[in-house]
Amino acid sequence: MWTVVLASLSSFIDQFSNVVIKKIENDKKKSTNLWALALVSWLGSSIVIWIVFIARGDFAFNWGAWGWFVPRIVLEMFQIYVTMKALEKADLSFFSFGRVFSIIIVMFLEARFLGITLRVGQYGGVFLVVFSIFIFLSRSIKRTKGWFWVMLSSLNGGLLFVITKLQFSYNNAFTNESILRLVLVLLMMLLVWGRRKSLSWNAKAWLLLPFRSVVGVLNLLALSLGAATIYSTVDRGGSVLSGVVLGNRFFKEKSLLEKLGVGFGIILGIICLSML
Repeated sequence: MWTVVLASLSSFIDQFSNVVIKKIENDKKKSTNLWALALVSWLGSSIVIWIVFIARGDFAFNWGAWGWFVPRIVLEMFQIYVTMKALEKADLSFFSFGRVFSIIIVMFLEARFLGITLRVGQYGGVFLVVFSIFIFLSRSIKRTKGWFWVMLSSLNGGLLFVITKLQFSYNNAFTNESILRLVLVLLMMLLVWGRRKSLSWNAKAWLLLPFRSVVGVLNLLALSLGAATIYSTVDRGGSVLSGVVLGNRFFKEKSLLEKLGVGFGIILGIICLSML
């Protein structure tokens, strides 16, 4: 239940940070380097996690888990790049719709490698969410810009959900993510430093800090408390509704009623996940 509540809240707040990123990328006069935007975003999502990690005082670490950090770091850096590209090229609503296919990857891998399966009613919830998205995408994907980057973000994101959940079986979530985020932030700082002479800056980027600081903790708690399939379904499915509304509000994206209609199928699916 808490996974559903926290992931729903996180998905809604996170869409505001996506709005900020897309507005910056659309502003050709005051553009910001992709890795600079990512650095600010990840700093925002990491600061509170680091504070909680230090406050807890639990620095125990399972050294047998080191092997999962290398693929996780590589996939995270790749995910940052393709997600930024997807936000730049695709409509915000389509970005939210397309990434729902992460759920299929998560459901298969979690059952195969973690031995976690859902109840029949919960599988019904996942089906409703995915089917609703499929109806929309089957009619619009060929005429939608940036669909390749969105699909790539969806597939890679699903793999990341499962690896992260696997890591949490070795270590406390805050310990695991504090170490990982330190490495990722340092890597992004090096990339930004390498581009410092040509780096331009848009002041809107600082708006990412408050949004991402809340989202980072909510995501961490939601994933650590429940199955990755439930988390990914609620996170991806919930972001669709806010993505449709915010896309129409800030970027004048079309087909609002059609997209909201698909959203009702998503709501029913999330209800099945949380109540059955």
